[in-house]
Amino acid sequence: MKEILDHSQLSRLCRWYEDALKLIPEAKTRALRAAADAVKQELDRQISSRLDDSHGKVRTWQQVQMGSKGGYSRVGPGKQEVANQYGKKYGYTAAQVTSYLERGHAVPSPTGKSQRYRPNLEKAILGSAGNAVVPGRQFYSYTRLKASDLGIAAMEDELDRLTDEFVDLLAEV
Repeated sequence: MKEILDHSQLSRLCRWYEDALKLIPEAKTRALRAAADAVKQELDRQISSRLDDSHGKVRTWQQVQMGSKGGYSRVGPGKQEVANQYGKKYGYTAAQVTSYLERGHAVPSPTGKSQRYRPNLEKAILGSAGNAVVPGRQFYSYTRLKASDLGIAAMEDELDRLTDEFVDLLAEV
């Protein structure tokens, strides 16, 4: 029995495969972006609960960054220089200040030049070397605990959306 090949159906099927192959890289980028956005929201919640960031300065330093070819995404501090409320810059970047807040930092000890200098030791603890240390707030550490679950859930949502698009494409064929 001889079957007749319908060229219009074949060309429509070829167009469908071309459209489907175009969706896959876009879906990967969208899934990575959705995962990074979900982790950024959790990071913002952790920063709000662990710091007095009422003006949102520390939260705005944290950015979602995508790989140049769309192969990865990450949430991290930007590289902008930090200024006080009057615009004066002290030579620290947002990444450095975020690191100090995350891990803690030492309190400067008196140099002996000023008789009246006293370090503010309200929240400081005594370090292993005998110096005063401000403890870290560890908002990245607590976010890291939930990051994989949040990222996977966001990627699954994007995968569901992709399958819906494939079903729509198949319905057209």
